[in-house]
Amino acid sequence: MEIAINSWFKHLFDSWFAQHPNIYWLIEHPWLSASVTLILIIFVVRLLVAIYRLVINTIDRLWLWIMRSPLLLLKWLFGWEFKPKQQPNSLQVINKELISDRQELKIINQRLDLIQQQQQQILEEITQLRQSQLPKLALPTAETITTK
Repeated sequence: MEIAINSWFKHLFDSWFAQHPNIYWLIEHPWLSASVTLILIIFVVRLLVAIYRLVINTIDRLWLWIMRSPLLLLKWLFGWEFKPKQQPNSLQVINKELISDRQELKIINQRLDLIQQQQQQILEEITQLRQSQLPKLALPTAETITTK
């Protein structure tokens, strides 16, 4: 009786493995199948975490929209707009007198042109001084290189 049951189970498993050779291969290679299974589990967990974050971000945006909707409705109905207090920007320079006075702009432009001309003259003098003070360096020739 026991042999008949064993042979029946063996025949059942053999026929099932014959129909599913991939599962049989995984059973025959346990280390490889365990590593592939672990990689798949990590992939699925990361995918679920990404979906979870997507849902959470969507819910956050939805709540923000719900909280802002009365203000948006007021703005749409009455043209009201709530502006937060802005601190003055220390980097921003506003001089309305300078912009409005064209004569002063012309004077400043002339000064800038004069400064640019002076700068060009100074640069020319510097290049002349460098050329006169630098000794002429003799570059090595092919003969001096081969003799060393």
